[in-house]
Amino acid sequence: MSIRRMLRVASIMLGSLGAKDLALAATGELGENVEQARKTEFFRWFHLEESGRTGSVVYFKPSAERFRSLVTVNLSLDSRERLIGAELVLSRLFIDSGRDGLFARDIAKSFLRVVPSAAERQQSAV
Repeated sequence: MSIRRMLRVASIMLGSLGAKDLALAATGELGENVEQARKTEFFRWFHLEESGRTGSVVYFKPSAERFRSLVTVNLSLDSRERLIGAELVLSRLFIDSGRDGLFARDIAKSFLRVVPSAAERQQSAV
């Protein structure tokens, strides 16, 4: 799979580990809920702020106007408000930009580092 395809939409559904392993899924660096995710270095570094909610999904966008329309981070929650999924959506224009493409790669790489749990990172290294 090409890096461009991976950058277009990077998504990891933490709940796919199964209900009995949900505690393991929450060990990703984003934590167990939205409040914990907001306090992470990932959210602080990229200045992500809540931009809306629809059902069990909370949307975040960078506070910088320059990147606001180009990046969305979606956090999916279960009925108890626990984090069960995270999705990064990047605009194709952002990825392909000669000037800003570096920023697209930076957030994508950072996202792929913080979302998986320690168990998932270890499993993918094998």
